[in-house]
This record gives sequence, structure tokens and C-alpha cells, in this order.
Amino acid sequence: MRRGQALVMITLALLAMCGLMGLAVDLGWAYFVRRAAQRAADTAAIGAAQQVMRVVGQSGSFTCGTALACQQNAPCPTSVASPPTNSVDMACLYAQQNGFRTGGNGGRQTVSVEANVTTAGCGTASPPNCIPGVPGVAAFYYVRVRVAENVPQLFSAVMGNTVATVSARATSGVMDSVAIGSLILLNRENDASPVTGRGLDLDGQGGSNIQVPGGILIASQCNGTNCDGRYAGRLQGGQSLTSPFTYIRGVGKACAGNLGCTSQSTWTAPPINGKPLDDPMFLDPMRGKGQPKLSTVAGDAHAYAGPIPGGPANNPTILAPGNYFMTSTDRNGNTVATGEPINLGAGYFEFGSCGGGFQQYTFFGGLRTSSGNANVKFTPGVYVFAGQNRGDGGPLFEISNGTILRDCTPGGGQNGDAGQLFLFTDAYYEGLNLQVANAGPVAAIRDTLQFGKSGIMSGNNDNSQVTLHGLNDQHGDVIAADLDVFSPTIFWQDQRNSRVKYLPNGQIDISCGNMDNPCTNSPEEADSREMFLRATPNVLIYGAAYQPRGAWLNLVAGGNYTGPLQIVTGAVRLQGSPPLNLSSVSNPITRRIAALVE
Repeated sequence: MRRGQALVMITLALLAMCGLMGLAVDLGWAYFVRRAAQRAADTAAIGAAQQVMRVVGQSGSFTCGTALACQQNAPCPTSVASPPTNSVDMACLYAQQNGFRTGGNGGRQTVSVEANVTTAGCGTASPPNCIPGVPGVAAFYYVRVRVAENVPQLFSAVMGNTVATVSARATSGVMDSVAIGSLILLNRENDASPVTGRGLDLDGQGGSNIQVPGGILIASQCNGTNCDGRYAGRLQGGQSLTSPFTYIRGVGKACAGNLGCTSQSTWTAPPINGKPLDDPMFLDPMRGKGQPKLSTVAGDAHAYAGPIPGGPANNPTILAPGNYFMTSTDRNGNTVATGEPINLGAGYFEFGSCGGGFQQYTFFGGLRTSSGNANVKFTPGVYVFAGQNRGDGGPLFEISNGTILRDCTPGGGQNGDAGQLFLFTDAYYEGLNLQVANAGPVAAIRDTLQFGKSGIMSGNNDNSQVTLHGLNDQHGDVIAADLDVFSPTIFWQDQRNSRVKYLPNGQIDISCGNMDNPCTNSPEEADSREMFLRATPNVLIYGAAYQPRGAWLNLVAGGNYTGPLQIVTGAVRLQGSPPLNLSSVSNPITRRIAALVE
């Protein structure tokens, strides 16, 4: 080989080596920058969505404005305000803190943000089409961040590639997330319950076959060696519980015959413990939503001195929206409120009409039926049981044997109307001041109207019939009343009626402790913290029964019951021998979350 040929070959080899080195070094560096850019885009997008969550919360509305910035894709300013004033500025600031800003790194970087409120109804399309370029995602608001940097090439420049553009994109959204579990038990190991005992969240008694196809969540860490020997969940007698999953927080354990305990009971499938102590699934799914809002309309006053007579089936007694209370005449001839429950006698009753809109009814002293021949229709609206005066824990809603309670939707499936919300409280629930003032004589006895037992109080009520449906968040009346975030709740117990102290925004108060040992209400109401439900074949309740942490539910099976019911409570006692099936609802409780979607 001639010397000139060798020189040419070496030169060509060097060029090839430079190309290979460029492939290794320049592509490696571009990959590193690409990962950094993606991290900046992800952080910026989710940070902006979380900022929106802090502003709007669980129940606020999404409207473009000062805090919720909306814009087409546009570059971030070269200088970002700190602290940021809106969601777009928040995205730009997060990108900057992660090494990327408009004009950064010698003018080689660009950062742009697109953000907007989504259109109404986009989440119900099939598939949802709320976020441009991300089909199948239902969201209220989205943020898209684009990050790019021109990376100078080293060895690859020999081949004429002087600059490579590296880019990344991330999109986040604020959306609803379904709360898993049909039976969500919130009490922790230090929470006392007068019925089940400290830390015992699920107490099964009798010989029934209980089915919870939506799953069970238990927040207590009691495991038989702590909590005075109690377990987080316990089955007794010949009871059988079937659920696809039971998740128990931390070291908590369940007790059943097939789990090594002495009873003949069976828990299928075996519960899984060891779940993280701070896992959000063990928190109140209604946290941060506050409590259901009442109408700002005063409402008419409806006073009665005795039982309200019903009418025939073809001409029922129509009960108009407003404030209801019982009265008597004092020795001076003055009309005074008694605080006794509104008494429905025999016959047919209708609260409004099925096509009459979403109304509010307030019962000062509670409501009861005193005749087994009462047939009561509840039309869409909020029914407020504003205290009772029959002693600590007296029932707020009491029905006699043979009563029929129904609404505008037959059967136990999803309702197409707005549904009902039964709100169990006292006379000092937020928003009741206007109603009390309008009711006149009620103001004088307001202090006597205390918390009472929630739910439908009854005796051995197999002859009664109940068909009720909770709030439907797809209905315009529910959305207009700002109650859609509480769907599909049918029964709501005031968060103030609990041993655990809740803040007005619906979060648990931990200012004097922590989540395991939160602040408590003092003095606390004792017996009134119970909700009572009797499940019989004639009972069809569609929706969710909600109680705050620190309260408890007494669920008694009086027949072969199957009902689409999601239950949130502190602790539950399951009693009775007949089968009990808590089937899943089609629109379960949801929470707003901020999440990356691409």
C-alpha cells in the first residue's frame, strides 16, 4: 500500500470515528437534556394543576380568570413573578426552578404553556374529549407545558449537524377520581366507639352472608395484640363476608374463623394489611368539600298543631317547600313552637311534585309517621332534619311499621332526576339562620333542637317499603345547587356530630395533634352519632350513606337485601341473619385530583 493511500484511509477512519463518537457523546448528551426537559415539563404541568386545586378546591367552579389563567400556547415570560399570581405563572416558575426558562441557557431554551377550562359535557362524551390531543380523559381544566432546548453538537458537527433540538411535553388535568370501596371505614385505632369499642371498625354479628362487591377499606391498625385485644374487623357466629378485597391500614388485622380466630365465621377473600399509613384511600373521601349548602331562600313557614292528615291516592296531601314545625298554645294564648317532630298521619303525601324542580324542606324537630297507613313520596330536593328534643340521641326520622316511602324513580337503579339528599343535623347548621328567622316561634326553642340519630329509625319494619335515590351529579338542578360534588349521597350526617373535629372546609382538624390523634369535639354528643338503617327485601336505597369519622352505623339485615349502596362511616355493626348484598352504584363518590395525563 502506498503511503498516500494509508493517509487517505486513516483520514476516512478518523471521520468515521468522529461520527461514532458523535453518535455516542452527542446523542447521550441530548438524551440527558431530554430527560431533564421532560422532568421540568412534568413538574410544571402538575404544579400548575395543583395550584388550581388549591384555588378551586373540591367544590368550587372552574372559570377562566385571575387565578385560573386560560390561554392558547404562548411562551412564558423571561421573568416570572414569585410568588406566581395564576396557574400559568406557576407552570413557568416550576419549569424555571427545574432549569428551563424562556431565553435560558444562552437563549437556547423555550418554555410555553397552554391552559384552559374544558367545555361542558365533554366528560360524558364517548370517549370523553375534554383535553385536545388526549382522547378518553374527562377533566375540568388542563395545563400543557412544552419545553425545548437547542443543544450544540460536538463531534457530530464534523458531519454538518451543528445543533440538535430536544423537546418535551406534559399535560395535566384536574379531574374526578372514583373513591374505591363500597364500605369505607374511617376510624383509626385511637378512635372510640360506644358500640364497637376503640379501633374496631367492622363488627359482624349473627349468621348472615354479607357481600360487598365494591370492596372494603379499614383505617384502624388494631390487630389483636393492641387496642385491648381488639381487631380492625371482626366476624362472629356463623357470619360469612365476601368481598373482592379488604385493605387494612398498616399493621391492622381482621378476625374470623378462617383467619385463625375461634369463631366459625368466614372472611373471603382474606384481608390484606400492610397498606401505607398515609395512603389517601384511608382518608375521608368527602374531605375538603365542606358540607352540603342550603338554599339561600327563606322558604314559607308551615306550622301544625297536630298530625297532618293525608289524602286519598288520587288526591294526596301536597306539602309545599319551606320550614315545618309543630306548635301549641301557651297559657297566655300565644302560639309557640314545641320542637316535636312533624307528624304525618294516615293517607297519601307528596312533597311537591316530580316535575316541580329541586326544592328544600326543613323539619324543625324531625319527621315521623304515626300511622302504618302512611304513603309518602319525596320529590327531588334537600330534606333537612334540623334537630330533635326527645333526649340525647333521639331519632330525627322515625317511621311506623307499614309506612311506604318512595320517590319519583321506581326500582333500585340509577335515577334520571336530581334525587334526594336527607341531611341530619341540629338547628344550628350553617345556612339555617334565614330559615329559623322565617319560622318565627322556632327561634325561641332553637337551643333545644339537638343532634339525634340519623337514618330511618324503625322497629321490626319488614312490612314497610322504601325506595329512595341519592343525588345525581349529571342533573342540572344538582349542579345549579352546587351539590354535584356530594353525589350520589342520599343520607348525610352533619360532620359536627362526631367525636372527631372537622373544620368548616370538611378537613379534619389536626392543629392539636395529628391525623391519628386529631382534635375532638367537646362536649361531644354520644348516642346521637349513630346512623340506623334496616335493610329488608322491601328497602331499595340507591346512593351513598355518609357519616364523618368518629360516628358509626348500625346496619340491621331484616331480609334478603340487595341494594346499590356505598357506605362511608367511622365504624359499622352488621347485624341479622338474612343475606345482605351491598351492590355497587354506577356513579360512586368521586374526588377532584390533579394528575398527569400525558
